[in-house]
Parts: sequence; C-alpha cells; structure tokens
Amino acid sequence: MALFLVFQPGQAQKNAIESITVKELRAHLEFIASDELQGRETGSPGIDIAAKYLEATCKRIGLDPYSDKFGYFQHIGFTSLKTDKEETGLEIFDSEGAKRFRTDSIIGPNPNSTNTAIEGEVVYVGYGYQDEESGYDAFGEIDVEGKIVLLMSRVPLQYRSDMPEGNPFFNEKVEMPKVRSAFSMGARAVLFVFDPGNAYSSFYDMGEMSYFDNTIFLTDEVPPPQPPNVLLITQHTANKIIESTGFTLTKFQEIIDTENRPVSMDIINTDVKYNVVKNQEEFVDNNVIGIIEGSDPELKNECVVYTAHYDHVGVDDNGEVFNGADDNGSGTVGLIEIADAYMHLKEKPKRTVVFVWCAAEEKGLYGSMFYANNPFLPLEQTVANINLDMIGRIRSPADTGKALMFETDIKGDDGLFVISGKQSTELLEISDDACKELGIIPDHHNEQVHLYNSDQYHFYLNNIPVLFYHTGIHADLHSIRDELDKINYSKMKRVSQLAFMVGYEVADRPRRIVVDKPGEQ
Repeated sequence: MALFLVFQPGQAQKNAIESITVKELRAHLEFIASDELQGRETGSPGIDIAAKYLEATCKRIGLDPYSDKFGYFQHIGFTSLKTDKEETGLEIFDSEGAKRFRTDSIIGPNPNSTNTAIEGEVVYVGYGYQDEESGYDAFGEIDVEGKIVLLMSRVPLQYRSDMPEGNPFFNEKVEMPKVRSAFSMGARAVLFVFDPGNAYSSFYDMGEMSYFDNTIFLTDEVPPPQPPNVLLITQHTANKIIESTGFTLTKFQEIIDTENRPVSMDIINTDVKYNVVKNQEEFVDNNVIGIIEGSDPELKNECVVYTAHYDHVGVDDNGEVFNGADDNGSGTVGLIEIADAYMHLKEKPKRTVVFVWCAAEEKGLYGSMFYANNPFLPLEQTVANINLDMIGRIRSPADTGKALMFETDIKGDDGLFVISGKQSTELLEISDDACKELGIIPDHHNEQVHLYNSDQYHFYLNNIPVLFYHTGIHADLHSIRDELDKINYSKMKRVSQLAFMVGYEVADRPRRIVVDKPGEQ
C-alpha cells in the first residue's frame, strides 16, 4: 500500500514531521553525551542527571506523566554485585608453601560468589576437549578428583571446523561441556584461559568486563550465593601456574595442534589459592515515561510504545568517559524529537502513544523487562513497539573488522537495519513504504544478531510486533571514541522521522494491525 496519502494529508502532519530538526537533535545530544554525565552508567549520579533532563523535557513539551504518584518515573529497585578488588585475588605457592605470585586480575563469572577460598593442586588439560567419535580425550587417564583444572578456550586445530555456531572467542556450546566434564570427574574448580591463538588474550581485552565485575539484578531476583568454582584468568597468570613444567601455553598449544594429541598433566610443586568477594548494594534507577492519550474514546485503550535506552557504560579505571553519543544518545534524543513531533499535531492519533526511555539496557535489558512486567496499558492492548538504538552513524573507513564480539556492519548514508522478528506483515509494509518516502533503504537481515540485543526483545517475547531501527555496529561501540564528532545528524533526523511516521500510522488506523506470524523469524 502506498503511504503518500497517509503521510501527507495536511499541513499539521507536515509540520510535525518537519519539527524534527538537526539543530534540536544536536542540542539535546550535546548534553546527553557530555562528560558531565560521566557515561550514564546504571546506578551512577550521571544516569540520575540524564533521567532528570528527560523528566524536564517531558514536562516542557507537554507529555502526560506515567503516574499520578510518581510522575514521569517508573522506579526500579536494583542490587549491584561488585567485585571487591582488595579482597579478591589468586596466589601461587611452591611445594614448600612459599608464595611466588599474586594477582587480582581474575574474574568470577558467577555473579554472586560467596567469600569462600578455593585451594588445591592444579591439573592442566590443554583444551579440555573430548570427542567420542575420534576417541580424542584431553582428560584421558589423568586424575582430577579434588584438584583445580586449568583448561584453554576453543578446541584443537583439527576439530575447529566442526565447532558449533556461536561466538568465535568464547562459544558457550563448546566451553560449558568441558566445565561439566571436569566437575563430573570430581574437579574442585576450573580455571579458564583464552588459548594463545585466540584473538583476545583475556576477557579483559573484550571490553565487556562490567558483565562480570559489576553485575546488577532486580532486587527481588538476586541469585543465591554460590562458591566461585569457575574462574577466568589471564594468559600471564596461566603461564605462571604452569611455569614449573618449563613450558608455556603457546608451546603446549603448538604440541597439541601439530602432533594431534592431548597434552595433560599434573602441575607438580604448585598449589593455587584464590578468593572472589562480591559486595552488594541496593539502589533505584528509573524508566522515564511520557504519555500522549489517544483521541478516540475506545481506541485510546490501545497503545503504541516507543522505546530507547538512555544508559551507557560509565567511566573506565583511568577516568576516561564512555560518552555513548551513538549508543544510545542518538536513540534517546531521537525519541525526544519524536515525542515533540506528536505534540505539534492539532489532533492526536486515535490510540495512546507511550514513550519509554529505558534504564539498564546495557546491564541486561532490565528497563524494558520491568516495563513489560508493569506496562502503562496491558500488553494485550499494546499494538506495536518501535525501538531506537544507535541511529546516528554512517559507515566510515575505520568501520571494519570487529567491535567487541560483533562484526562491524554499519550502514551507509541511506541504509538502515529494520529488525522485526517479522511477526506482522502489515507492520513491515508500513515501515517499508515509509522508508521509500524518506529515501531510506531498509535491510531486514541480521535478525539473529540484533533481535535479542535491545529493548524490543521483551515486547517480541510477548508477541507484540516490533520494529528496531538501527544503523549498525561500528568500531567505536563501547569505546571512548563514541563521541559527538562521529554523529551524522542528518541520518538521525531521517530515522527519527521514519519512526514518527510509522508509529503515527499504526496508532491512527481504525483497525489494529494484524499479527499474522507470531513468534516466527
């Protein structure tokens, strides 16, 4: 269906679309992505400032508050579990009990570790790989009962082409069976290290350490304490552990891969002791929610929900600020302009429109999860979700290779990823026709990569049709280089206008859009 007549019926809607301007997007983003907000990390003073800015903006443009009692804030109770660096560490002792090495560069992936020391003799099992068909068994006849097992990531070279699909650096489908095998044989604990042929030397190099070292949960969903019986260590620490053998990880890997045989052994004259201590702290963050009530007495009881997360990843150990201009300052301010565009309409759409600036997306999509469990209108009355996350960049010569654990896939001037889950053919047709109006080329691929990685996911799980507008992964993702000077404001403007046009059409239709392929991808 052509949308020309829908999108240009009169001057009021033209004015609304044209009210989304580069000037205003830039002005908002210069504040949201400024150093003063200190990277907008969940639980920080910077994210509070951002929330208050969004609250003031909602009031200024005239959105109705989410709640008579709490205004524009939807309070979310969190508990952080943060590694205590002073109390956390690993020590290596010789056969006489003399300490010969200590490090605090260890990571307990269990977010709620108990303050329980783990100690014992060490067994090295190479990749820790087992293959029943060929008979390859890194554990072989070696006794791991009551000992600490040291193993490397991935699999021997000759089996690498048969690895299941997944993250090439840390594939849980490959690594978890190794860990389970070690414990089934009575291992006391497992030390996990990236193999020397891996693109990363440790988890620290992957830039996502907050996942392990500063984890958060909804306060009523904190996992029970468990002993830290799996530990992630650096290659340097692993080489210190196996030092008494006269070999290094690199040499062991060379033997394993060239001779096509396991290398497993007790590390003699060496004991390891470590402890991981996590401190708990409770705090409150907020989804910021503004409402435009629908103009139809009946259809106003249905809604279209827009989302964009306004948090980012904070400050590094050196005080460098991760300003997150694109991730997701761009979506945050795009949503401000979209809300403002609706307020330029003389007559509001038939259905209610809900704007949710989501908290804690970077920590695990917690803000959108909380909204889905506590919606403004029931989810069965939610017609669609439109999510904006990273809408401000176009491809540059630097956007090659990998960004964190993803291949860079950023689009050019006119390209845009439209991630949907494809639940509603009608919604996709509306979006595609709106793209034509704006000269945008939609790309409906990368469903598997991006569908689960932003705030539309919890709407998708509830069979609500979703559209996730995204200009792609770039080399500056979660780095201090994601700055204002990299933003293409013209691209931001066009994507924001697209989101307005599509949302308005869905909200104003006399008939609710059809969900003809629920749960399909």
